[in-house]
Amino acid sequence: MQVAYDAIYFDIKRDIENGKYKYKDFLPSENVLISEYNCAHNTVRKALAVLASNGYVLPIHGRGVRVIYKSSPLLTSSLPQFAPKGFDAYTREGVEDGVDLTTRILDMKTIVVEPQLATDTGFDEGTVVTRIERVRSFNGRATHREVNYIRADLAKNMTHQDAEGSIYRYIDEKTDATISAQKQLITVQPADEYDRALLDLREANHVVVVYVISFDNSALVCEVSEVRHEPSSFTYLSSTVRSILDQR
Repeated sequence: MQVAYDAIYFDIKRDIENGKYKYKDFLPSENVLISEYNCAHNTVRKALAVLASNGYVLPIHGRGVRVIYKSSPLLTSSLPQFAPKGFDAYTREGVEDGVDLTTRILDMKTIVVEPQLATDTGFDEGTVVTRIERVRSFNGRATHREVNYIRADLAKNMTHQDAEGSIYRYIDEKTDATISAQKQLITVQPADEYDRALLDLREANHVVVVYVISFDNSALVCEVSEVRHEPSSFTYLSSTVRSILDQR
């Protein structure tokens, strides 16, 4: 037997994917949706919760529910929200005891987002961002190459020392923004010339690439990162809660 919130979920999901509700639009209020679907308040909330857990929307306290889905390879991968501290694996606090982590800043500069970068990341074209390129070494072996893009209004006081640590923690602790949701895409790609020059790939011909897009508490993109891993150094662990929709 189909539950009411199931039908509402798929209806709104289709409207988002078809462009009725576009990236950064707000959905109609809960009261409007209740009237439109002639259902209980809790039914609408369940549908919105599933949309949020699948990466289509993000609730903003006091403002409504905003669409964060965009037809882009980096933004359409649907993942549940998770705590930003889960991405502190590359800080001294995030590694195991006995592991020596060092970070080398290769480049740190301010740029303006051009059309292709806007398409790939979700930043609006013309947004000023700080671009940081880093190499992480574990016990003296260079295993991770990272490129981060942070909205310049959040990075204006960031130092090289700050950039050596967790950017997520910097945003949470030293700015007025809060990372409310993130999306992640993992791929395997052939190693490029920079991977070979900067990483200890040994015999590997490929790297594991992790793209992460972070949204602030206004459901706007505040940080995007690309981390290229030497394969033997990469481990991924995921936990998923099975919903009623998953069981149908």
